[in-house]
Amino acid sequence: EFALLVPFLFGACAIGIAVMDPPERIAGHYAANLVGSGTGGALVVALMWVLRTEQLFVALTVAALLSAALALPWRQSGRSALAVAAATGLALAAWFVSPPPAISEYKMLPLVLAMPGTRTLHRAEGPLGRLDVVAGPALHYAPGLSLQYTELPPPHVLLIQDGDGVSAVYDCPKREDWAFLDFTTKAAPYRLRPPGKVLVIGAGGGSDIGLALHHGAAQVTALEVNPDVISAMTGPLAARGGAIYRASNVRVVEAEARGFLAASREVFDLIQLPEIEAFGASGAGLYATQESYLYTVESFAAMLDHLAPGGILCVTRWAQTPPRDGLKAFDTAAAAIRSRGGKTERQLAMLRSWATVSVLASNESLSEEDCRRLRSFCEARSFDVCFLPDMRAAEENRYHVLDRPYYLSLIHI
Repeated sequence: EFALLVPFLFGACAIGIAVMDPPERIAGHYAANLVGSGTGGALVVALMWVLRTEQLFVALTVAALLSAALALPWRQSGRSALAVAAATGLALAAWFVSPPPAISEYKMLPLVLAMPGTRTLHRAEGPLGRLDVVAGPALHYAPGLSLQYTELPPPHVLLIQDGDGVSAVYDCPKREDWAFLDFTTKAAPYRLRPPGKVLVIGAGGGSDIGLALHHGAAQVTALEVNPDVISAMTGPLAARGGAIYRASNVRVVEAEARGFLAASREVFDLIQLPEIEAFGASGAGLYATQESYLYTVESFAAMLDHLAPGGILCVTRWAQTPPRDGLKAFDTAAAAIRSRGGKTERQLAMLRSWATVSVLASNESLSEEDCRRLRSFCEARSFDVCFLPDMRAAEENRYHVLDRPYYLSLIHI
């Protein structure tokens, strides 16, 4: 902690000295501070494209030492200048010997790499984080699959972002190879409407694209904000399942979801917002203090505005006990529907498995036939119904039994 105190203390002292100048000069100091801060921030982001994390720390250290050297009165302070020069030399030497940054042993990447036979196929770093692609005989990753599914998932490798966010890249050369994903809660909307145009927010390893293609989607638009993921999927992973990005009716767009929706007038029959963080980290509450602009009333309202008549927004979150994210997503969707003058009690549905909760929000009322199809879907896969427009209390908490029926009792629409 003391090591962190030193740079902040001297930085505060430098600011204090600047504000002791005559008042007419303060504006110039303030402008120089803003320019320097902005330039430094932009330069660091640019360096993230070309330097590894450990090299970036060395580069910042050298930059700070050189700045100190320029500020020294060289003629009167030869010893200080020599000390700065020596420190700069040591920092440059660290460039060649600095070890890679340690990753928490509780994150997914160290756990996976500890498994016998696991190896790293690809690694990339950039402003949006670190990307590792790993493969191994002990890796079997298909979170959220119904316990009714008894087959092995297709061959796959893991695409891990920032050491913890996992997305499987499945090798499914044929459309029917994606059938296993029909045993997940996010497959529910495909039971309600023929999938014409589908928007996937967060393409990742491509599983949600494959699910849409399995159900005969005419066109799939997949948004992926991280260019390193797109490069990996279309480059080194193309022969291991990444070819899904280049399917004839798939369009992958490097864009953030809300920016894409604000700039586009396209409408979709289905918008999929899948779980985007690690299962274990979500359950431990590690993302509780991190904001996400995807899960806001304004964001959900924008998605609903881009649905065709009868279209469905499907938001999938990790299941937790007691429930948190699923109920938050439901409440946010209800608020978005109310903001557009809709009927929340008729336009929402929610179902859960042992691992995930999916909220379905329609821009039109769900019919009795829609409810029947969702019930049939859940019964065949042992999913629990959490909310339907015509739901009875006895229907909740049947398969993955909680200590009490949280969902229906905590829903307020």
